[in-house]
Amino acid sequence: YALTGPMSGVWAGRYIAGLLNDLLARGGLSLHLSEGLTASAVAILITVYFWWRNTKGLHESGDDALRIMKITTVMVVILILWCGLTLLERGGALPPAPFPRNLQFSDDALGWFKGTIWPTFTAVAIFVGFGHSILAMSGEESLAQVYREIERPKVKNLQRAGMVIFLYSLLFTGLVSFFATAIIPDDVRPRFYDNLISGLAMHLVGPTSLKLLFQAF
Repeated sequence: YALTGPMSGVWAGRYIAGLLNDLLARGGLSLHLSEGLTASAVAILITVYFWWRNTKGLHESGDDALRIMKITTVMVVILILWCGLTLLERGGALPPAPFPRNLQFSDDALGWFKGTIWPTFTAVAIFVGFGHSILAMSGEESLAQVYREIERPKVKNLQRAGMVIFLYSLLFTGLVSFFATAIIPDDVRPRFYDNLISGLAMHLVGPTSLKLLFQAF
């Protein structure tokens, strides 16, 4: 909770900052919000809100989680279909194969592997990538919040729920990365590393107003 909660809040803040800056720029205003400060402020507000909710007692948390999942699923389905339509109309390119010559890591990504021979091995390099994506594909920790509400047999139903979370997060996280590589131009993509779905939304086919609405969604 101490790790994933603030991280989720900060990333939510980055998406909100990206949307607001996009709207300000398209409105002809010179104001530009700091992504870091905006993300921190949003994360603090989210944390304080849920702390306040916990002081009042959480009721039917499973229903809240299911409602969020339904809304997110609608967004994911729209995104996949819209990206597919964009690829059919414009075409796209797959990311390069995970061969050592195509794998490039920043110093932060390598950590204590920096300066060693280990990143040159394909299997090790792929595990480094998986290591950085684990938190992006999180969700299993949510089971600790709702396990009391899970029907018997609890172990079997927990395993089923875990598999659903795994497949959902793997497909969604993986597809977004593949779509972003295929649709967003290489020279533009680094600007959206902190809010990839927003960048993807703004590079789909269709009117700008509809893309802004989807970005907000």
